[in-house]
Formats: sequence, structure tokens, C-alpha cells
Amino acid sequence: MGVGVFVNFWVAIRVSDRQPSVSTRAESTQSVMSMTFAVSGYDESSLIRDRSFGVSVWNDSTTLPTWMKEYFDWHRTQRQLHLNETNYGQFTFLVVRCLKHDLKCGGTADRLKPLPFYVLLASRMHRILLFHWERPFLLQEFLVPPVGGVDWRLPTSWRRDQFSDTIEIKNLKDITPYLAKPHSGRYRKPLPAIACILYQSHDHGALQYNQLALQQTKEATYEEVFRDCWNSFFVPSPPVQSRIDQLRQSLGLVPNEYVGAHVRSQYHSYNGNKKLKVLVQNAVACASRLRTEVRQSIYLTADSERALQVVGESSVGMRNLPVVRRKGDRPPLHLDRGVAYLAKSATNWTYHDDPRAYYDIFVDLYLLAGSRCIAYNVGNYGKWAILLSSNRSCTINHGKTTCRWKILS
Repeated sequence: MGVGVFVNFWVAIRVSDRQPSVSTRAESTQSVMSMTFAVSGYDESSLIRDRSFGVSVWNDSTTLPTWMKEYFDWHRTQRQLHLNETNYGQFTFLVVRCLKHDLKCGGTADRLKPLPFYVLLASRMHRILLFHWERPFLLQEFLVPPVGGVDWRLPTSWRRDQFSDTIEIKNLKDITPYLAKPHSGRYRKPLPAIACILYQSHDHGALQYNQLALQQTKEATYEEVFRDCWNSFFVPSPPVQSRIDQLRQSLGLVPNEYVGAHVRSQYHSYNGNKKLKVLVQNAVACASRLRTEVRQSIYLTADSERALQVVGESSVGMRNLPVVRRKGDRPPLHLDRGVAYLAKSATNWTYHDDPRAYYDIFVDLYLLAGSRCIAYNVGNYGKWAILLSSNRSCTINHGKTTCRWKILS
């Protein structure tokens, strides 16, 4: 079953007594305003989306189920034809949030990896799915909607007091009122404005997605839809994409022509039980087993700078392998663990006054996902990259497998 991870999801639900019909809302022929937002380090005008009904990024997917494509089409219609900066009070929303005063939001994977499950819930609720971060920065600093994709950003005039009421949802039973028809059975009253989803999950909604989505039809699983679903919502922001491109060029990484290895070294079960050097050496050794050509390098990333430094101190066998890594002058920042990274109940949050300090979280994710095969261990970051990759079957769990070097000649 894997290691249980305490996940805290805030899901905000904006409700109204009556959801206007499409025809009613269409009476307002105002063009939707370009919902721009402040993003540091570049001209935000470059982020304004194409509002024409051109090609949708999900059109050519042979994996996404029909209901999901139809929801994306509906979502896009609401954003482009009806919703603007002044009338959003007439609509209903499902908002995945992390506000400054929220006690816990989880790490990056905790916040974003449940995406297919959120889409399923939003579809069943007939609500517009949006994402909103305040901590550590706006999500738009790191990821933006693709042209022709799902626009998940909040209207800029959305008031902070929209997030005033909360209710906790701890399991699927608590979600039932939101999945019921608006005026059916005992759920006749308007639902609370904000719901907080708080539950133990090691798979970030995969089990729940598969149970709900596959009840009556044979369709792709959570794992199978994840990549196309993600690409319908997110692409790297321009500065993050620029950093990805720079590293690919400097390290000689050609998509699908190198192997990725991720090391989670700062983990409760590893604390004091595994030597870092042995852990990193085995990760690289396992990655070497995935290489098929001499020219294929190994891109190594880890949750600590010390783990990356081990490469240069290791045995001759490792040094004979073409291992490349991102070099930095500071340890990687984590979204929601602070300095007490190994604490079971960490209350400190990481803080930095520059969003660029967090870019490498997403840079490493996309570089791992761009590899042909991935070696990973505990945690969800490496598994997240696998879901985003083009070959989910080419993996090794180096935390469960002891590997010997494979030197190609």
C-alpha cells in the first residue's frame, strides 16, 4: 500500500442559490476580460491567453475519457463566453487553494498531483475548477494555463472574503452532498462556501478517482489519464521554461534520450537508518540499468544538496557513469516543511522573498519527466514525474532494489 502521507487539501466551493443556465448567461455578450496576474521577472502581457475557440489541447488525446473532454469544453465555454471580472458571483466554483493563513497545504505533489480527482469532482458538481495559491507565491509564478487549455486562474477582482466559511471533508462520505443534484433528497439547502478536504492518502486521490470514474464504464485509470489531463491545465511559466531550456542545453539533455534518477534522502523512514552515500550510489546504479546506449546520460536530482554532492565523492564505478546534475549554491526549498523537514508535525513554512528560489522544484520535475526511464524511491515527487513521462513502465524503485553498475561500451 505504500507509506501513508498526511495530506491536507483546501477545496473552496463558491455557491449561489441558483446557477444560471448557459442561455441566460449568454445574454451577456461581453467579451471576457483577459485575466492577467502579477508574475515576477517578466512581462505579464506575454501570458494573456488566446480567447478564440481554436484547437483545444485535449482534442487529440486518445486517453482522456469523453466526460472529461466534455467538462473541459464546458469549462472553457464558461471562461470565454460568460465569466468576466464583474459577474463571477453568478457562478459556482471548486477552488483548490493555499492561503497565507491556512495551517497546512502540503508539498508540491500534495497540492497538484490529485488533479484528475479534482477534475472528476468538479465535473460531477458541475462547477468551474480553479487553483489559487498565496503561499509561497501565486501558482502562476511556476505554472500557467497552456494556450487552448483549461484556464484555472481566479478572476483578479475575486475578493478575499470569498474564502470566509469552511467545512471539513475527511473522506468520500463527506463529499456526497457535493455530488448530489442541487435540490435532491436531504441536500436542499445551499452548501457551505468552502470545503476543506483533510484525509490520509498515499496515492493523492488515485483510488477515489478509479472507484468513482470506473463504476459503470471501462475507461482509462487515474495513472493513464494523468499526463494528458495535466497538459490540459499546466505548462511551465516563461521563466521556469527558460530555466529548463538552459539546463537542457548546458547538460546536453535531449528529451527521451537520457535516464532520470531521483533521491528522496530526507524522509522519516530513512532518518538514521540508511547512509546517504549508499542510497545515492544505489540510485545511480539502478539508473545505469535503464540505459540502453553509451551516449545516454543520467540526470540526478535529490531533495538535498548534500545528496547531489555525494556523486563527486563516490566510487570509481559511479564516476565512470555520465551523471549530470543541476548545480546550485543553496539546498532545495520545499513548499510546506520549513527548516524542520524531518519533523512529523512541522509547523514552519519555507519562506523566500523571491519566487525564483522555488523554480527548481518545477525544473527538476519537468527534466525528470523528460527522461526515457526513471529510478525513484520513497515519496511522491519521483512518482509524479513518472506520471508525466511518456513511458510510465520504464522505472526502477531503487529504494526496494539493490543494483549493480551497468557500464555500456
